[in-house]
Amino acid sequence: MKIFSLVILSLILGGLCIFSCQTRPQPLQLVTLEYPPYEVEENGKITGMAVEIVEEVFQRMQKPVNIKLQPWDVALEMIKTGDADAVFTIFKTPAREQYADYNKEMLLPQMISLFTRKNAKIEYNGNLIKLQDYRFGIVKAVSYGSIIDSAFNQDIIRSVFIYETGQDNMEALLNGKIDILVSNRLGAWYILQQMGRADEVQELSPIVQSVPSYIAFSKVKDLNMIKDSFDNILKIMKEDGSYRKITDKYMLNKFRR
Repeated sequence: MKIFSLVILSLILGGLCIFSCQTRPQPLQLVTLEYPPYEVEENGKITGMAVEIVEEVFQRMQKPVNIKLQPWDVALEMIKTGDADAVFTIFKTPAREQYADYNKEMLLPQMISLFTRKNAKIEYNGNLIKLQDYRFGIVKAVSYGSIIDSAFNQDIIRSVFIYETGQDNMEALLNGKIDILVSNRLGAWYILQQMGRADEVQELSPIVQSVPSYIAFSKVKDLNMIKDSFDNILKIMKEDGSYRKITDKYMLNKFRR
């Protein structure tokens, strides 16, 4: 009788374990490009302005997430195939909307600027046509907003060098391999400060464009409820001051020029 009772107890505990494992929420798989100060790996931890905002939203949703850094073309392909659930911070383009389901609430605005070496005598007044004879550097598979993207597609900008990372792009500028670097302005200044070479580069004025960036979910997955909940909580964070607290920490303390 005692052995029988132990068998019954074992079955009950086993059943509870299976039920617990089945009901435990599975983490969402998020991918992003290492693009400081928005997403960066420091001491083995993925952090940054966008990462903190995204993590706070999902924490309030009580939805666990795994965030993995990937080359941008790999990250986008993972959204296409459903190997990842969502990607951030992503610009909206017609091509990407075919496979990526964007949230409505803007995650972060990004200022796109042009950068040259400090001693370069390059005149710019907002007209990209006047810069068509210069060598431009960009990061592989990254969109820089409708203005720059159209300039590339229409051959207004003719000479383009493509690099794997923002760091590689900046090194190409500093080493004279390109004349003009296209970048999110905060990202460019962060990289320069990390390199200790901020005094060697200048940002041209005016900025090219302010572009909204988002989180986007794979259309292969049925994640509409999660996407809508993300939007609602992100909006609440903007209203309750927690969103501003995160952005100010990065804008004011680390990357403001």
